[in-house]
Amino acid sequence: MLKALIGLCTLHLTTIFLLFWATIDDAWWFTRTMYTDLWGRWVMERNDDVWVYMDIPTSYRKDYLQAVQAFAVLACLFAVISLCVFLFQLFTLGKGKRFTISGVLQLMSCEYSQICQVSGLKEK
Repeated sequence: MLKALIGLCTLHLTTIFLLFWATIDDAWWFTRTMYTDLWGRWVMERNDDVWVYMDIPTSYRKDYLQAVQAFAVLACLFAVISLCVFLFQLFTLGKGKRFTISGVLQLMSCEYSQICQVSGLKEK
């Protein structure tokens, strides 16, 4: 039973880590001098070899980007809430009870992540 609990905690933490990593560092387009992701664009200045932040061009659809950003943040949020609910249920539920609430929250996190990914593929 202890191995199962350690495995589930590891699963939750791994999911949270990967979702945060994908949300924060998700490069959509990049070259040697330009890097664009969900949150902005960075351009390398040739004189200083320094990355400079620029706003996303106005030619990109703002409603689309905001929807993808919202689903990415919701996926991270539901993964963290799922871990908190799992730990709460671990210490409050009796032996043999089911972790359905934390499982549903984890599934919602996965669904939001998939919606975000599919939306990103459609726009590319």
